[in-house]
Amino acid sequence: MTSFSLFHRPTIEEKFSNIASQKHLQALLAAIFSFAIYHRNDLSQPDSCSPGVTPASTTYWFDLADRLIAEGIEECPDEAPPICLLQAMIIVTFQKLIRGVRGKAWRSLGECVRIAYELQLHLIDLEDEREAAEDSNAEYRNDWIAAEERRRAWWALWEFDVFASTIKRLPTALDWTFNKTYLPICDEKWYSNEEVGSCYLSADPAQRWKELEKSGNRSSKAWFIVINSYMRDAQLISSFPGSSTISGRQSGTTTPHHASVQRVEAMTRNIRDMLTNSLWCTLTAMPTELGYHDEYLAFRATNDPFAPTSRQRECAKYSIHIMVQLTRFMLHSQTVFRSTALDTPPLRQDESGPRRTTTQDTPDRSGLSSSDRQAWEHYLDAGDRIVSVVRNSAQVHVQYVNPFLANSIWFAAAAQVVSRLFGPPTVDRRLAASNFDVLRWTLNLYVCFWGVCSTLKQKLDGLESRLDQVRRASGAEMMGTGQAARGGFVPRDKSGPAAGQSQDRPTSSDGPQIEPALPAPPTLVNSQPAMQMELDNGISHPVLNFNDAHGNIPDFNFGGDDFFENLGLELDELFMYPYQ
Repeated sequence: MTSFSLFHRPTIEEKFSNIASQKHLQALLAAIFSFAIYHRNDLSQPDSCSPGVTPASTTYWFDLADRLIAEGIEECPDEAPPICLLQAMIIVTFQKLIRGVRGKAWRSLGECVRIAYELQLHLIDLEDEREAAEDSNAEYRNDWIAAEERRRAWWALWEFDVFASTIKRLPTALDWTFNKTYLPICDEKWYSNEEVGSCYLSADPAQRWKELEKSGNRSSKAWFIVINSYMRDAQLISSFPGSSTISGRQSGTTTPHHASVQRVEAMTRNIRDMLTNSLWCTLTAMPTELGYHDEYLAFRATNDPFAPTSRQRECAKYSIHIMVQLTRFMLHSQTVFRSTALDTPPLRQDESGPRRTTTQDTPDRSGLSSSDRQAWEHYLDAGDRIVSVVRNSAQVHVQYVNPFLANSIWFAAAAQVVSRLFGPPTVDRRLAASNFDVLRWTLNLYVCFWGVCSTLKQKLDGLESRLDQVRRASGAEMMGTGQAARGGFVPRDKSGPAAGQSQDRPTSSDGPQIEPALPAPPTLVNSQPAMQMELDNGISHPVLNFNDAHGNIPDFNFGGDDFFENLGLELDELFMYPYQ
């Protein structure tokens, strides 16, 4: 398995022989077989031992593993299940999440997390931290191979948790603040029994890459986890500007509405800039051999699994590169959607339409402010870089990389559609359409080989027509308001309605009229307090109540008419729920 390395290969047979319970051993072996059968060469041939069951479906071994795991759990009514049973659960849960982050997969992940806490996998290196000065952890050093195997299980669940929580836009199950388990080391060092240093995943995003670099850990998985953590942080600030991210002080005083909104906007921008800086520093500090440098990735089997051109190394390069681009999508997508919603959508390549002006930036010739233009450049470049690595990889690469990355391929394909329909006039729309074809076929390969949730492909197929409807509807609305005839949008003063418009606006007894918003999760229980902004106490204004009991996303009045604000939310809905 190139997605996750859970077992110490040199001692795998010894591990099996040391499992006391036959039921637990059978569950683990069935789980391993259920995943390994994906890579059988005779996938088109029926299983000779199980008539009517095709190996490509993995149904027989998967169902057997799922049943044996349930029976194995019953053998542990009061004590924590052994690590081997959790490893079986991890493999089975992985396959459930591949097929879709829905009820069974979501609950199966939750059960894995609870068992991991029972086994204290979050505290594997706590004693090492406490006793390092006394050099009294000799037993730990003698058993570090087994400890590393336990770390692998913990960090696999961490990846599952981030993936599933990001898809469902819900809080993570694992607490990032109470994590005393080192990041995994290189497989090569682990298999050769060569102990190397590592570090915790810091709760502070600005410290993560520094501590990893200082530890000397060159593991591709460790660096991937750090980048993945930035992606999760970026998704939080994009989806919940008032509920997520870096800690601030509570003043305990009530401030005017517009001042508090401006404070949230400013803090969110600062956090986004800090994450962007951290990502840049991470890529600069990361070992050179882990970076993708536009080379061709053949994904061929080699005698040496740790050779520079081995399948494992190329899988690591591909995965890190894709995760970097997904992080960039998360960092800049909201700005892109905001500018798309507030600006006249270009109906043709040579017609960009009237554009808005702001009090902060002067639009350039494309009609975009400097900040919006930079966001578009990052957004489009991230999509192009994903297209590049896909084109430069053998088609069989989808069989070896983590199928969770299909979600990133979806975002890149969607970005091509957005750039073609809404992008600046400089966008080559024919090239964007061609890039879309490459990514759509790649996504189809994920669906065919792994059984990735077909909703991804279905939503992508209908995305262009849906966005075209949004574009035409927004264009018609602008013409109806007469803004296009005036040659541009009338900027809204943050302290009141747009100039030249009526001062009267329907209100409710509770305050300003709030347009219908997308459903949002209930109050976040943040497990990343280093990424949390706290607003003033005692503010009950509906616009500032970011943990609204009704789950409404607040209207931040970034500018423009309410129609365009709702349009931005509609675009957000189209892009943030690909699995739903």
